[in-house]
Amino acid sequence: MLLAGAEAPVAAQTYNIVGPDGRITYSDRKPTDPKMQSLQLGHEPPPAPLFTPGALSFEPQTPATVAAAAAARRAQPAPAFPRRPPVGATGVPFPPGLTDAVLNVIGRRELVQAITELCTHNPPASPLRYENELRDWKKRNAPLVGKSERIVFGLFTTEQRELLRATVQSQLQDYLAATTALPVPARIAWCDRSADNLAKGGLDAINESPLSGPVMNFPLGD
Repeated sequence: MLLAGAEAPVAAQTYNIVGPDGRITYSDRKPTDPKMQSLQLGHEPPPAPLFTPGALSFEPQTPATVAAAAAARRAQPAPAFPRRPPVGATGVPFPPGLTDAVLNVIGRRELVQAITELCTHNPPASPLRYENELRDWKKRNAPLVGKSERIVFGLFTTEQRELLRATVQSQLQDYLAATTALPVPARIAWCDRSADNLAKGGLDAINESPLSGPVMNFPLGD
């Protein structure tokens, strides 16, 4: 009876732990210190974030800005354990660079829309001017934006779509905060420069290979 009532021994849960100094230790308990990174032995490493930290930029993606962003990412501390590629709704990992490109394409669309909404409320601005620029931008960038939306709604999970939306809206508000705080004359001058930039294609994502390449080259079946 004693043997029948005895509980079966619980297998030890061994964790590989990396401290802030890079020192590796092992324990049967998961660390509670947030500075310690751990991986349970026999388990897959966690997936990488859906978007690379700092990937979203509302500035044109020139070779110089792309190189600067890459250097900034390399300067960030590397994760203690290798990460698995993020996985979408289909269960297939996203190819490198695709989710960051989609994030920036959608972010650029929201930026142009926000410029239109902000600048049409600045008297004596002509709403028609910005509405025309917005229409022309949408027309020029329609193939890229359309395919990005198909990727989002076809491959992203509901949580990933919400993360994309929240990331764009949060960073867009921060990006435009200084402009919305300007006095009216300065804001009108900013809007004039933005309209000129739109007319010249300065915010066209379709012309920027770091954004258009990963999206347009991705094989998306109908």
